[in-house]
This record gives sequence, structure tokens and C-alpha cells, in this order.
Amino acid sequence: MSRGVINSRIPVDVLKKVANKLFSFGGRSSDATRDVAIHASIVPGVWKWIIRLGYRVLAADFRLSLADIIRRFLSRNEVCDVHVFIQHARRLELLAVEQLLKKSILQGFAARVCFHLVLRTGPGSLLAGETKAELADRLVSMSRSNGPYCFFYSDSEELSREYQSMGAGHVSAIPVPIHVDESLLASGACPQRSIGFFGPPRVDKGFCEIPGIIEQLDKSIDAAGMDVCVQIADTSVDPRIQKTMASLVRLRESSTNLRITLLPGPLEPGEYYRRLSCCGIAVFPYVPSKYTVSTSGVFIEALWLGIPVICPSVSWMSNVLDRLETAHGLVPGATFSSVTEIPFLIQRMFGQHSQLKKAAAQAASVMKVEHDPALIAKALYDNSLSCRCSA
Repeated sequence: MSRGVINSRIPVDVLKKVANKLFSFGGRSSDATRDVAIHASIVPGVWKWIIRLGYRVLAADFRLSLADIIRRFLSRNEVCDVHVFIQHARRLELLAVEQLLKKSILQGFAARVCFHLVLRTGPGSLLAGETKAELADRLVSMSRSNGPYCFFYSDSEELSREYQSMGAGHVSAIPVPIHVDESLLASGACPQRSIGFFGPPRVDKGFCEIPGIIEQLDKSIDAAGMDVCVQIADTSVDPRIQKTMASLVRLRESSTNLRITLLPGPLEPGEYYRRLSCCGIAVFPYVPSKYTVSTSGVFIEALWLGIPVICPSVSWMSNVLDRLETAHGLVPGATFSSVTEIPFLIQRMFGQHSQLKKAAAQAASVMKVEHDPALIAKALYDNSLSCRCSA
């Protein structure tokens, strides 16, 4: 798919309506399935019903819960298609959908069912004892199902190529969809010098590196009065995360130059976007080897909001920055080879912050085109046509 280009028989305004419903969190079910699915009635003439599964699934038995949700839609006796869009398909979701493709549990209804699974991480996270060849065979077999139907996507071209190179069949590349309610963004004055570490506090996202970064930054007189905001997880059972949080609490109490705010997550959308949009620099101390081809939604959201960024070199994120510079002449951030470089990069970037903010604002315009959720709506619709589902 060409970046940011929508060529479709469906009017663009209709695709945007579909995307708004698909990626809006306002349609969460209020019944017992509220922790499992978000569903929306889609614009007539495109899809009648579509179900979007959230990132976290709390159901005890995902497969049966998913089957029950789908049956509730099919049992309405409407001759229509039901599409299931899983925005982050891990092994749990992959195996559940595979079982539903094989079983007769969804058969006997007039409507067709189509599954759309987004593989957001590399094959290694899906193996669980399988070889890459076995995983590839599994994906190919699922995509060849003649009803229900199954389609695979990834949210980076690099990741799609990796899956296809191992023989997994066609994996469509779609952008990371960014759908932000701009009424949630910060209004009024923001701190002049502030940095933020946002996103789920995980080891692969470099969470355990943050105390060292802050400690080094706190030693600099140039950092006096700087605001630091860190998203934490006070319910984590990972001892590495717990140790890191204890270090952050100590730093918050002992820091001489920095004002440190610790935000227990997950954050409500309003709080998250208010904090992120008020950030002077968004820092992503991710482990590079874990993000060579894997994407980061928070990173794209920061750029979408016009926030300068710091990310690892030799990563999908650095590829985004390289492309912005090559294609658009924009440098809205910096990259590091070692996390020890981050405190110096922060100070250097604040020294040229007005220039960076201008570049980031221009990069935001690019991101809003390239990461328009309507592009995902179009990709799902195009695949729906290829499986002969009704429009």
C-alpha cells in the first residue's frame, strides 16, 4: 500500500467514518464481554458488523468467548458479513482463530465470517517451541481457509517482508493507526523543558534503563528545573520492574535538579494524551534488538502530536526518522547507540528545541496522512472483496 494514499471505490468520507467507529473506544460493550471486545455498527454498504478485539483479553477461555460474541451477531438472522479485527494477534489469538477456522462452531449461518489478524511482533514471539517453517505452514493453512476466512497484516513493511521471506504467504503491510480525540490534548501552557517516558513499562521497552538515565541527567546543572514524567506499573509482578520502580521512587525523593512525576498505568486516554502532548521530548530507551522490525504505537503518536523524539538507532523507529529526513528534509529527533548517550542528547536537543519543534510540527502533518486509520479500513475492505464477502 502506498503511504497515505487511498484509492478506493468507497468514498473517502465513508472510509473515515468506518475508521472512526473501528478505532474509537466509545463503543465498548457494557455486558459481560466488555473485557473481550469492542464492537461497532459499521456504515451500511461497507460492512454491516465488525468486531474489534482490544489489546488485552481477560476472558478465561478466549476461543469460546470469541465464538460466543460472533454467534450473537450471526444469530440476528441478518444476511450480512461479520468481520473480526484483532489489532495485536499474539499466539493466544492465533491459536484461537485457527480452532475456529477448523471447527463447525461458526457454520450454519447465512453470513460469512472474516478474521483480520495484525502480527505486530516478529515471528520469534509466536513460535513457542515451533520452528519458523512450522509457523509459516500454520499461517499459510489459516489463510487458505474457504470459510470462515482469515487474512494477515503487519504494521510495518519490514515486518511483512520478514514473514513473507520465511514462507508465511501474503502479509499485508498497513500503517500504525492513530486515532486521537484532539479534545483530550493539553490546553494552555506546558512546562518549557519536560521529558516523558510513556508506554507500557516493560523490560524490552527499556523501562529498567530509566533510573540510570534520570540519575545521570540529574547530575547536570543544565537540567535544573527540568520536568520528568514516567509511566509506571505499580501492579507488576516482574521483580526487575519492581526494582526499577523502587529506584524511581527514591530518585523522585532525592533529585536535586529534576521534578519527577510517576504515573501509575495504564492511563486513561484523557490523562495519557494530555501528558504526552505537553511533553517537550519523548524518550524511547527501547532494546534495539527487540524493535528491529517491530513497531511502536506510542512513538508514532508522539510524532503525530509534533513531539521531538529520542529512539534507538538500527530500529524500525530510526527507519521512520531516516525516511522523514530523506523524503521530507525533516529531523524531528535523535537516535542513540547506547542508552548512556540519552542524557547528553536530551540536553543537546533542548539547546535547539525551537528548531526541533518546528521540524516535529511538520513531521506531524506527514504522520497524520501516513497513519490515517482510513487506510486500515480500506485494506480490510479490499481483502473482504477478495474472499467474495458481500459489500
